[in-house]
Amino acid sequence: LPENQGLQKKTSKPNDLRIPRQQRLTFGAVLCFFVIIVLGASTIFFMIEFQRLNNSEVRRPIDYIVTQLQTSERRITGQLHYYAKNESYGKVANTHFDTLNLAIDIHNDMEFRVRIFESGGSGYELPSEEPYPHERSPSNVTTPAFDIQITHVPFSLVVVRRATKETLFNTSAGQLIFSKHYMEISTFLPSPLIYGLGERTHSMLITPGSYTIWAYDVFGVVDTGNLGLGAYGHQPIYLALENAGPQYTHIVVLRNVSPLDFIFQEHPAQLTFKMVAGIIDFKFFLSDSGPEAATEKYHEYIGGWRPPPFWAMGNHQSRWGYKRLTKIKNILEDFRSDGIPLDAFTLDLDYMEVKKSFTIDEDAFPSQELQNLVKRDPVKLVPIVNPVTKINKNPLHALGVESDIYLRNSTGSYLEGVCWPGKVHFVDFLHPNASKVWGKWLDILRSSFPLSGVWLDMNEPANFCTGECPDAEDVETAGGSYTGPTGSPFLAEFPYMPGGWPTIDVKTVSADAVHYGGRLHVEVHGLYGFLETMATYNYMREVVGEPLPFVLFRSNTFGSGRYGTHWLGDGISNWKYLLLYIPGILNANLFGMPMSGGDICGFQNDVTEELCARWYQVGAFYPYARNHNSIHSIDQEPQTFGWIGIEAARNSMRLRYSLLKWMYSLFIKARGKGTIVKPMFYNFPEQRELCRPPLLDSQFMWGEELLIIPILEEKVISRVGYFPQGTWYHYGSGKLFKRASDPDREGTVSAMKSETAPLFLRGGYIIHSQDIRGVRTTADLDNTFSFHLAFAPTGVGRYNFSAFGQFLAIADYGNTTKMAKCSTGELKCFVNISATANCSDLAISFVFRIQADEDTVWEPFNLSKVRLLGLDCPIREVLHQSGKSHAINISNGKEVYYRWMFDEVLQLEWDETDVRVPRHVELLVKEW
Repeated sequence: LPENQGLQKKTSKPNDLRIPRQQRLTFGAVLCFFVIIVLGASTIFFMIEFQRLNNSEVRRPIDYIVTQLQTSERRITGQLHYYAKNESYGKVANTHFDTLNLAIDIHNDMEFRVRIFESGGSGYELPSEEPYPHERSPSNVTTPAFDIQITHVPFSLVVVRRATKETLFNTSAGQLIFSKHYMEISTFLPSPLIYGLGERTHSMLITPGSYTIWAYDVFGVVDTGNLGLGAYGHQPIYLALENAGPQYTHIVVLRNVSPLDFIFQEHPAQLTFKMVAGIIDFKFFLSDSGPEAATEKYHEYIGGWRPPPFWAMGNHQSRWGYKRLTKIKNILEDFRSDGIPLDAFTLDLDYMEVKKSFTIDEDAFPSQELQNLVKRDPVKLVPIVNPVTKINKNPLHALGVESDIYLRNSTGSYLEGVCWPGKVHFVDFLHPNASKVWGKWLDILRSSFPLSGVWLDMNEPANFCTGECPDAEDVETAGGSYTGPTGSPFLAEFPYMPGGWPTIDVKTVSADAVHYGGRLHVEVHGLYGFLETMATYNYMREVVGEPLPFVLFRSNTFGSGRYGTHWLGDGISNWKYLLLYIPGILNANLFGMPMSGGDICGFQNDVTEELCARWYQVGAFYPYARNHNSIHSIDQEPQTFGWIGIEAARNSMRLRYSLLKWMYSLFIKARGKGTIVKPMFYNFPEQRELCRPPLLDSQFMWGEELLIIPILEEKVISRVGYFPQGTWYHYGSGKLFKRASDPDREGTVSAMKSETAPLFLRGGYIIHSQDIRGVRTTADLDNTFSFHLAFAPTGVGRYNFSAFGQFLAIADYGNTTKMAKCSTGELKCFVNISATANCSDLAISFVFRIQADEDTVWEPFNLSKVRLLGLDCPIREVLHQSGKSHAINISNGKEVYYRWMFDEVLQLEWDETDVRVPRHVELLVKEW
């Protein structure tokens, strides 16, 4: 349609379009006819709808109308023209944009992207290139799973799944507002079951309320559905479950890294986003194979995630308040003498010279003594650093000034804030010189500190004053009490302040701080921690030469899991946080950061013996397991609580270490996509009771195999757990807990404070464990394994069973070069393990196979025990004959002797020595 045909422009706004009342019906008819003629042959997966321009038929105010719509096989473009009377929104200076561009790009049958942006292109758009999220495979459109419907007046966009006719996204739920400093867009949702939208301390399920996504230095805040209660990360991504069936799910990502709020209501299910910078940019991922498939698609889009080095899966100890190296040595000795495995210490501010990053207090932490410690003991040391340097005449700060890498204020001077060492400048990680200087600073630290990784804190970035505070007192022990001014004058133009705060400068730098390239901080705030993490990872990989670096970070956004491990920040030592760290880890897996964990026993306030014991039980199944707390709290090492504390930590960590190679193999096998720790509905999407609290947040799974049902309440030793469809065994005893023929059921599980968390193994799977007697660190784990065969009925006959698993056949899990190649698929490193069995009143037999393709890397390992769970056969009662050994022939021709052991479950053990497993093993046992 020619730009002026049938349209009348307002004289006050020459680019604004209005339609006289008497011409509306005529215009609608002409427009419909025109589009039918021109677009009638458009590709089948775009269905364009039009709405008559009769005010009585318009359900909401007309804001934008669509013109110049064009379609192709992979793209829809058009323009949106502002039609309403108001020239500004909220404040006079905050004018509406008259003309917007609409671009819809179809990448494949399950993925597409929708962008709405001003024609001038001034709003910040997250780049679609490395290291940011972007398509990593060529576009390939054959039979899309969706239709896109566009209504012209007022503009709205609807996404419908073709197979089910269910509406997934519908922007007619509210007005489109697109002004200089404020954007708003709403959508109806297919169901109220949505997850993610973080980071926040909250159930994984989003419940009705108003929420904020704005990374800042929060402390001990539980999100109750009120504005301003978000946490350290910027993750505007949600997973939605659809009504049509459990296989139908989708993920939507809002590619915007500025501060934003969202409002969620349940009846009808509706979501509204409110932003103050950037553009409206949504990416959609559809799945017809359940939530895990949608998650894998998203992870591929953000570049996947990378596994940690194996030692990082071990137990970590930390505290802000270990004021001298002698204290760390004493604690290490306690762990060693008490038999609690421990791999690493993360060192907080205490090791620094007056809290200045990249320096060492040689009196309290002599560098030579640090070197001697790691030579005597295989413990790893990981120091904390912050993205600031103290403003004074010191070499570190001078190097930053020389390279011009600091963030500037609106007048062009370096922005001044306050952090731990006093007055500071903040690194601008968008500056091309920043990563080089950051590397030089790390070189200085590494020259005297034997670091095995780096811990990044305060990287939102955190500031102890509001915005800029050049008049703050320059004190060495700044602790956050300085409030400073009330924020940037620049924010006076904003009609809306996310978080419900007086200013979004609170606890961070000024919104109008200027980054390299001229971008304002408000536009790119969410990227800050990500860019620092990437720079640190690249340093460890390229300079130190570590194929799998360990970088521990707090602030995060899309793709942060590619570069490190996320800890959930400063929580409270209470029962609420014990529970809420579980959905925090589940969300981190959704966001693409599976290596994550909360502080075991909590960070702030005094933990009790019982709470710390329970925390060790569940913390043993955090991907990242670390006890860390504040200088303002009591000691909370296990030894603080006497026998109970030591037993709880020792038993829980020994259980973790016994399973650690199996747990780590899940990270390697996933190849950087999908979840490791899962909410139960990921494995059982058809069971909707698992999709909501309390079951959603209070029990979880490792892979598809292990179910953890921890004790999460005070002064109890048991709780009710839920066991979904299938066969389930108690891992410790091997007892059958639920048969496949039983209906889904609840069952009581129990654990004393000194024991481990209730743990259950799913039937049909095989996992492996190790004997951890004498194990101090991951380096002590040998190459001998026991296999746990959790049989499930095959469905053919009464006594026919099967189980399957995979094994990472690498002798040295500490070989990060080899593990990195295994994790990308450059090397094939997994062997298949399968077992079948049948039994009757008179006999029992089973076949146990370990096999792999010829091109699979297979480094021989030792087999010490085969544990058979679920052979519910009468004959098993007579198989335990003390002292009687039987000959068995392994397929390589070697004859070994075994004996049946019957202690709750059948167990196959070797008489004298472990069996060295060669390539392709078939073990056949038949007993009459």
